[in-house]
Amino acid sequence: MTAGCSTKNYVRTQTAPLVTKTNELDDAVAANNRSIQSTNDRAQAGIQQAQQSANTATQNATAATQAATQAQGSAQEAVNRATRWPAW
Repeated sequence: MTAGCSTKNYVRTQTAPLVTKTNELDDAVAANNRSIQSTNDRAQAGIQQAQQSANTATQNATAATQAATQAQGSAQEAVNRATRWPAW
């Protein structure tokens, strides 16, 4: 044999730790990706819930503004009637 030849078993024993470490890193990357996706899903759900709450608050504020405008109109009508009431 020459000095540059390697046996299959030698190559396997030398590369086995690299293969094992690569597999471990692949598993860790997959776990990280699942964790990131899970976090993203929860964040998107929270954003959607916040948007729905904001929409509801806007609707309530619009209704309150309309009610206040109606109340102001009714109050103004009452003032107008009171000032037109004959003073006896």
